[in-house]
Amino acid sequence: MATAVRDCILVQFADDSQLLMTGTINELYNLIVRAERILKMARCCFQINGLNINESKTKCIFTGSRQFISQIPVDTKINFNGFAIEKSIKVENLGVYFDQYMLFDSHIDEVCRKVNGTLIYLNRIKDRFDSEMLGMVVRSLAVSILDYCLKIWGSTSKQQLQRIQRLQNFAAKVIDGEAKKYDHVTPILNNLQWLTIKQKIDFDLCVMIFKILHNLIPPWLFNLIRVGDRRNRQTRFNDDLFVSRTNTDLGSRAFVVRGPSVWNKLANQLKASTNINSFGKKSVVFVFRRRLDRSLF
Repeated sequence: MATAVRDCILVQFADDSQLLMTGTINELYNLIVRAERILKMARCCFQINGLNINESKTKCIFTGSRQFISQIPVDTKINFNGFAIEKSIKVENLGVYFDQYMLFDSHIDEVCRKVNGTLIYLNRIKDRFDSEMLGMVVRSLAVSILDYCLKIWGSTSKQQLQRIQRLQNFAAKVIDGEAKKYDHVTPILNNLQWLTIKQKIDFDLCVMIFKILHNLIPPWLFNLIRVGDRRNRQTRFNDDLFVSRTNTDLGSRAFVVRGPSVWNKLANQLKASTNINSFGKKSVVFVFRRRLDRSLF
């Protein structure tokens, strides 16, 4: 399928297919023409293989900076087999909501709605569980939602991360059973051996980079360059990763910026790990030794 549908990036999972295209605002008209041609090509390819595309459920989203999005006419449409696909401000992808600015505000709103209601209910009936069972229920019904695809939507703003952190604090207090609303949550998190949301995000980034550097995931996913390779000479920072420069807040939250930045702060003994399980365990221990530091590493 990927070889038949060209001039775009085709991403498929189960019965979901996505066509990704890039371009500048000056290329908007050509992008729309390309999209209509590619959609027609994809529809023919699917039909040949006995599959159908539901045009009425097909969505289109333009992603970029606020300046970029503001220049796209409101009435912009893409014609697909007689249907006019209007541009959406958000789309759901495997349970994660992507908005046009890639800030994940919509996803955070949805997570907060689900988890807050669940925790309020569990807090009311917590006396019906023993401590072990209560912990299992809270982790299954609430914490699992907070952790889902954290490395993806973790690039959201600090304000949104604070909303998620408050939910994690609430979950910890529900499990504790005795904590009051305004009690300090750090001792409870320590007792549960939970990483904060910021720490979880940075930890996931480091695990991802470890897998990339050790060829545990496709190398084409991200191009990570060591400082020594870029400078073409040996330096004491030879094992550090090159951090791409950016002038925007959105750019600073990109994986190629955040990932190497966090990785370079890791202790050398962690970077030297050769086993993913060993790396994960040592990293968590390292975090708790530096719990007083607000940053992960």
